[in-house]
Amino acid sequence: MYQGAYQPLNPTPDVYSSNILDLVLDPGVWPDPHTGTYIPVRETFTVETAGPGGKLNVPADVETYDYKNHKWTTVGPNAKATTKLALTFKLSNWHHGQPMTQADTRYGLYMSLEWSTQGAEGVADPRFDSEYKGVLTTWVDNFVGARFIGNEEVEVYVNYWFPDDSQIAAFASMFPTFPWE
Repeated sequence: MYQGAYQPLNPTPDVYSSNILDLVLDPGVWPDPHTGTYIPVRETFTVETAGPGGKLNVPADVETYDYKNHKWTTVGPNAKATTKLALTFKLSNWHHGQPMTQADTRYGLYMSLEWSTQGAEGVADPRFDSEYKGVLTTWVDNFVGARFIGNEEVEVYVNYWFPDDSQIAAFASMFPTFPWE
C-alpha cells in the first residue's frame, strides 16, 4: 500500500491519504449523504449566475493574482464572469490556537494561482509545480477574481455554471483548509 506525504500544495496524492485527510479537514461545503447536493458546513453561500450562456459584469475592484508578474492586481473594467458566488465563512481557531483570518483565504488563493501556472514566457518559474497544475487546471482556467469583504466574506467570480447551485458552490468554494502563517 502506498501513502503519500501530506503537504499543502497537493495534500491528497492518493486515495489512502485522501481518506485520512477527509476525516480531519473542515470543508466549506460537503455532499449531503442522502441527496448528493452540497450543504453548508463552514460557509454559507448565495449563487448569482447568468449561465449557461450569459455573463455578469464583474466590479473593477475585484482582485486576482497576476502569476506572470507575481503580484496582486484588480480585474479592471469590462471583466465578465458567468457566476458570482457570495460566501460567508464560519471561522474559528486553527488546531494550534491561532485565529482563522482572511489572510488564510487570500494565501490559499495565491498558492493555487501561483504554483499551478507558468510565469512569463521563456522564463523558468521556480514557483510552478506540474503535479499541482494537474489538480487545479479546471479551477484556475475558470477563475476570474475575488473580492475580500471584512474577515468572513468573499465574493468569487468564475466562468462556471451548473444547474444545481450547490455544485457551483463546491466548485468555487474558497474556505481555508490550512493555516498559512
